[in-house]
Amino acid sequence: MLKQFKAEVQKILQNAQENPKIKQLHNDQVQILFESIMDAQTIEDIAIQVNLRQVNEFFDQYRYSEALVLIEVLLENRDLLSDQELLEVLDKKGVALIYTGKYEQAERIFKYLIESDIRTYKCKGLANLGITYHHLTKYTNKKLLNDAFQLFLEAQKIVDLDNRKDQFKILYNLAIIFYEKGRFEEAFKNLEDSLNFADTSKHKAMVYNEMARIYIIESRLDLAKDYLDMSERILIKRPNYHELALAWNLHIRGLWLKKKGEYTNAINCFELAMNTFVERELFSEAAEVSYELYVLNKFLETEDADEFLADYQYYSRFFN
Repeated sequence: MLKQFKAEVQKILQNAQENPKIKQLHNDQVQILFESIMDAQTIEDIAIQVNLRQVNEFFDQYRYSEALVLIEVLLENRDLLSDQELLEVLDKKGVALIYTGKYEQAERIFKYLIESDIRTYKCKGLANLGITYHHLTKYTNKKLLNDAFQLFLEAQKIVDLDNRKDQFKILYNLAIIFYEKGRFEEAFKNLEDSLNFADTSKHKAMVYNEMARIYIIESRLDLAKDYLDMSERILIKRPNYHELALAWNLHIRGLWLKKKGEYTNAINCFELAMNTFVERELFSEAAEVSYELYVLNKFLETEDADEFLADYQYYSRFFN
């Protein structure tokens, strides 16, 4: 029955390629359904495939809280998932927990994945636990930066050489750790190396943002602006448009303007960045930017300083 069903779907897909009117009906939801049918192993598996794809769709739209709701439904039906699908869902859950500031829950998941016999998921577990520890260091009182560093080195030892996405992720995050340690030359070297594995313009833009951050610290402000502008030019154009990377670009541009003494423009950039982070419920980033706004407004002795301090304290409650 499923085989016949797939054959009919294949005909519909072919007709859509030949008939523009039919193709217009194939929105994202319809496409998810048809792709799920083609990948399903049984009739019952279709619902699983639809939900797996919907989770990916939520991730693409930064809707991590909604993704977590769907992930819990999948985990309640884990007996219908293959072993690899289960590991993939757990990895997705851990990543969504990082973005929503639930670091201790994410830590438990990635420690579980580290014990996997499948090297790909063991590597993902190591790298994502490293990211979790970096966030715990940055946004809480825990001091786990060295642990994060070691986890990335372990992931680097076992990453599949043809897995360019994970290669990029490890090098990029090692650069972030080196930056936090004040080892800027090594941070820049890892960023340069990560560009060799940046298969999308979006990833290149993320690297340029971090290179700009290093140049700001080193007071090489002309170079910082060049890299911020290169990143922005990539991110504002479709299909590369990446709202969160663009918000991070605005945050770093605020740091650049602050370094130049252009405080009003810096505040404008910080506020624009914070609006995006709050809208997407990325409260750790929102807390970081609101603290920048507090410090700058306190320096300028404005009446807004206390409000931004309250914002920082409020957003800080959402992560642990």
